Amino acid sequence: MYQSSARSEVHCGIYYAVCSFHFRYRKVVVRTMSSAYDTVQKGSLKLKGPENGGIKKKKKKKKEKRRMLEQITSKEATSEEGVERSKKPDMRTPAQRKFAQVQERRQMERVLNKAALTHKQRVESFNAHLDRLTEHYDIPKVSWTK
Repeated sequence: MYQSSARSEVHCGIYYAVCSFHFRYRKVVVRTMSSAYDTVQKGSLKLKGPENGGIKKKKKKKKEKRRMLEQITSKEATSEEGVERSKKPDMRTPAQRKFAQVQERRQMERVLNKAALTHKQRVESFNAHLDRLTEHYDIPKVSWTK
């Protein structure tokens, strides 16, 4: 550490001592009991919101929205181009291709059949189905007296 000469000055808990090695004043901070309160922030508490002169939220700008929209549209355009470029040749066998076509056709038929009935018609057919079922959950009346 620096050796200080006998000459030193005190300003608010900070000693300025002359360094015998460099012959300059050096700042030496001395910790005292009151130094724990040196970092305390003074003043009123600032609450969020424009009233009471508090902290104001940063407003979003229209430019940022425009940039975001431009980025999204440019990504969509590049993704469409990427789909066209990344189209790979079909390496499946003829049987695999036929199987995929049949599956797609059957799925379309199922979708069309479900779309043919309205919700009301589906509910009515379901209720009719429930009426035809046996009522296995009913507890038969049991009486020991009769």
